[in-house]
Amino acid sequence: MKKAKPGWAWRNFWKTDRAASCVPGNADTEIEIHEHWRAYFARLPDNSRILDIATGNGILLLQAAKVARDKHFVLTGIDLADIDPHRYVSEFSQVNVEVDFVAETDAANMPFEDGSFDVVVSQYGLEYAQLGSALDEVERVLRPGGYFCWLAHCEDSDVVMQNRDQSDQVNFLLGPDGPVVAMERLISRIARNKNPKWAMTRLDKSMRLAEAFCRANPPAGIVTEVCNGFTEVANRWQAYAPKNLQKMVVHTRTELVAHRQRITELRAAVIGGKRADLVRERLAAARWEEPEISTLCVGSASGPVGLMIRARRGGC
Repeated sequence: MKKAKPGWAWRNFWKTDRAASCVPGNADTEIEIHEHWRAYFARLPDNSRILDIATGNGILLLQAAKVARDKHFVLTGIDLADIDPHRYVSEFSQVNVEVDFVAETDAANMPFEDGSFDVVVSQYGLEYAQLGSALDEVERVLRPGGYFCWLAHCEDSDVVMQNRDQSDQVNFLLGPDGPVVAMERLISRIARNKNPKWAMTRLDKSMRLAEAFCRANPPAGIVTEVCNGFTEVANRWQAYAPKNLQKMVVHTRTELVAHRQRITELRAAVIGGKRADLVRERLAAARWEEPEISTLCVGSASGPVGLMIRARRGGC
């Protein structure tokens, strides 16, 4: 079996009009996180050179660009994926600020000179890298006196808990008795001009299981969305060409498998235990000053959204 390339689950994720991944389920919480970053960028001096690591489609630099309407920033974002936010994210057309995105760039081996930046930031990104090497690189590319600010996944954050729930939903949908397998059987019989009655019965059974799953795990948005789409297609299957039905179910499985992989990578990236110890060890080194690791909570009713990790690059 051919081994998948690293990062395959993100290959097409950023080729859509979305600025961020790991978006909190609560839209107000997402807005509050953005406001937190805009307040941070607003405190930075004019002409600050800012690097965003694992930028994705540039959500942090988008917030910085909005602040930069009142001051000048030099904005750079890197990501291991083949990103192109200027092409895919429509919101960038609304900010008159130049942002340089560098795709297919490893945080553990950055193509910048020593001391190239005044500020290095990351949101739910740096933790995916080879952590020790990436933190060494952050230290290298920061100028003496420069600032490091990183919002990282932590075990009990709303975002991580939300993704655990989504993992359960995806596993149910892809399970041997789940709706995806049942839909594949139905479409296979239709494509082979076989009587679909048996497969339709199996699909109905899987839909009843899905209803029970949703009642036990509300709101189960992924299961609801997939099952609603399958039900609509199953009720009108004669209106579709078999090849289009096959493309639909292949696309659904591919997207779910990729989402499950992204969740797996997220859970492995959480900063806790030995990984948290490694971060503390690196930030305790002589060239770092004022290290701080705290839980970030936003909004009066919100739980933690991650660890806020800060430090200042020492030296002359």
